[in-house]
Amino acid sequence: MRIAALAFSAVALLAACERETPENKGEAPALPIPAVNVTVSDELPGLTASATGIAFWEHPTLPFSSLLIVANRDGVASYNIEDGNEVSKVPGINAKGAAVSYLGRGPQAAGVLAIFDVDAGAFRFYGVGNASRTFLPIEGGPAIRGNVRSFCFGRASDSAAPTLFVVQKAELLIFNFEEANSGLVLAGEATLPTPDDIAACAVDIDGVVLGLSESGAIYRIAGDDSFKKPFARAPLSNPGDAVIFAFEQSETSNDSDSEETVSGQIALLDKDSGSLHIFDRADGRALGVVTIVATDEIEGVTAASAMGATGGNLGSLYRSGAIAFGVDGGADGENGAVIRLAPVSGVLNALSLQPGDAISPRGALPDAQDDNLVIDIEFNPE
Repeated sequence: MRIAALAFSAVALLAACERETPENKGEAPALPIPAVNVTVSDELPGLTASATGIAFWEHPTLPFSSLLIVANRDGVASYNIEDGNEVSKVPGINAKGAAVSYLGRGPQAAGVLAIFDVDAGAFRFYGVGNASRTFLPIEGGPAIRGNVRSFCFGRASDSAAPTLFVVQKAELLIFNFEEANSGLVLAGEATLPTPDDIAACAVDIDGVVLGLSESGAIYRIAGDDSFKKPFARAPLSNPGDAVIFAFEQSETSNDSDSEETVSGQIALLDKDSGSLHIFDRADGRALGVVTIVATDEIEGVTAASAMGATGGNLGSLYRSGAIAFGVDGGADGENGAVIRLAPVSGVLNALSLQPGDAISPRGALPDAQDDNLVIDIEFNPE
């Protein structure tokens, strides 16, 4: 295998008149949401069980040496993004979910993989060596009481350490971490009450977390009134994973000065159909519904157990990122579990959206210097 080749329309309230007319009663009708097809680009076959989590680790200098990471009931494994060859593996763990964040900023930042060990009721953290790309177990994963519905793991682009968000019934557990000699150390924790039906979450590039309900409501959790009104909403039958894409856009002002802004999209999986509901990251507008369709050689995605994505540069076809779906394989499920991929650029093109420049999840160096040096930070667990 080679892996290189709600939202609402704007509604304006009309000015009140002394006499109402049919033209100014109520709200403007919502515009239809585009439904588009994007062709599947690649497949990773031979999984031992259906994916429960999918994540990407981005190489500091070589995009095609980045990793696709897949968790399932038999453990977690990583695969080279260019050719699909297995790179590292942690067997024997009933793993639920997978998320990658980074310690430090700039090319030397160290990747950290988080998975939930269902049988042990605890999170496991693994460093990803910048040079070796192997998994290295590290300390810091908290034990959790009660059922874990989902989790997300990330940080603001100007932070140096990630936060783990754990979704349970009617509450969101928040674990803030700092770097330590043996990996991660818990720096603080909190519990935030949530509606009973919050089922998943995602961390934005500004560090704000989004909560997704079973009914398809998306909440931007950034204050006391976060759950008063949804930021966006999708008509989902079985909501799954959510991811957030962020890109830098260059805008030229009237005085010809170039200014960098951040644009992006929220992608939300409907597990029953395998479709993606896409929203504007800034205002929650519904942008479209995307279906991944087949080629002559690779089937499409008609249902998915998990979804993971990145807007980062993975090289070649995936310079604007990749979206990966966990699929049971074949129309009748007899071909085993697989991962099917599509380029983020295909989704953006289908919806007539500008991709912009990829923003590295490793963040920029604090002093904004780029000395082209890559320091391999390997964890040394005690």
